[in-house]
Amino acid sequence: MKKKSVIIAGTIDTVIDLDKKIAELRKEREVHADRLKSLGAGTYEGTNGVAKVSLYSHKTLDMKKVRAKLSRQFIAANTTETEAVRLRITEEAA
Repeated sequence: MKKKSVIIAGTIDTVIDLDKKIAELRKEREVHADRLKSLGAGTYEGTNGVAKVSLYSHKTLDMKKVRAKLSRQFIAANTTETEAVRLRITEEAA
């Protein structure tokens, strides 16, 4: 059983390290993306690709208010449940 624990520990540590790197890269990407967005709407060419900046609007639905107006039966009849697998890793050891 010891060997399996070591393999799992290594895998968990790898995921944590990758998450840190991804977070750093996301911050860096956001800086560059904000710079492009600040240029305004348009198409901009780079060496490796093209960036398109466009303005858009979207509507959101206030689900709290919707639930307050609709019956529980209606909500239950129109609610679907899907099973999923979630992985959550924290840096602190158990």
